[in-house]
Amino acid sequence: MSVQNHSRQSHVRPNQSPPDQIPQGRTRWAAGAVAIVMLIGIAIVGPGCAPREPVADAAKAKTGDPLRGIDLYASGAQAYRRGDREMALAQLSQAVRLNPTLRMAQAMLGDLYRTKGDYKNAAIHYEKASQLDPYTLANHYNLGVMYQYLNRLKDAATAYLKALDLNPRDLKSNMNLGTVYLALGDTDEAVNYLERATMIDGSSGEAWSNLGVAYDKRGKTSLAEKAYRKALELDNSPVIMQNLGSNLIYQGRASEAVNVMKEVIARSNTPSAHKRYADALILSRQYDEALREYDTALKLDSKYVPAMNDKGFLLLKQYKAGLELDEDKLKEAVALWKVSLRVNPNQPKIEQALKDSEKGKMFGS
Repeated sequence: MSVQNHSRQSHVRPNQSPPDQIPQGRTRWAAGAVAIVMLIGIAIVGPGCAPREPVADAAKAKTGDPLRGIDLYASGAQAYRRGDREMALAQLSQAVRLNPTLRMAQAMLGDLYRTKGDYKNAAIHYEKASQLDPYTLANHYNLGVMYQYLNRLKDAATAYLKALDLNPRDLKSNMNLGTVYLALGDTDEAVNYLERATMIDGSSGEAWSNLGVAYDKRGKTSLAEKAYRKALELDNSPVIMQNLGSNLIYQGRASEAVNVMKEVIARSNTPSAHKRYADALILSRQYDEALREYDTALKLDSKYVPAMNDKGFLLLKQYKAGLELDEDKLKEAVALWKVSLRVNPNQPKIEQALKDSEKGKMFGS
């Protein structure tokens, strides 16, 4: 996800992945417009080109002389452009205390807090900037990004919709809005805006991959596969490749899934990649190799619940296939599930599996 910076380009990529795939409004179009990476162009006010604020009505200022506020804004803007962030933050903060209507100062403060990772304060200033200047798309877009970081998804959707009121063909707003709807569980609207994003820029690998995630969530696995393959033609990212691998696993295409995931782990040594490779190996009945991949995932992250859970189910499968003679496999499965529930207690399926194992239900006794 990128932010339209008022000084220079900056790419920010939060992890907002659906469990299986990794994802990069008002439906006013006949066809609709997460996400793995949310790519975007940047709106720039070049050095020395920041517009000077008009003198505000003194009655609107909380305290002090509005002219002094503008002087502080000018000094803060200079510090901002030369990269002196602490000085810029101090002077711009004082400027908006004296004169809250300085819209560019509010926007710059949003940028400064964002770069510090203080998304709550960044959102406060972007919101003020969007209220003072509702006709600048970047203000609404940046506010939407901050709300997305803060998991205020409905507020993020509202902000992106306001951006799209100003420019319905803005790629980044369409794409991010699609991922927000995906997170909210509204797959129809997610598909709508992500389709629109691919229509706006058919050369965006991120847009195609995000659309694939939405199609998968909607149950359109064949369309999802096509979207992932189109994305890979444009961007040979291991994240997109992993999304394709997950899709092939879901379709039951074992050999293809194994080949894809083998390439993924060669390029991306992550717990989720090794876990997905294990899933593909199970599909092709390579159980011992799958156990090794689950172990690799857990070495990378000892609290990675998906690997714990699925390793437990594979051990249980082997236990039952061995006529329930290898008690160590059952004990290991139960131990994994207990740890998994300590990490995340809200797992009804695992709770039930644990209860069934203790009662002997799953073993025919």
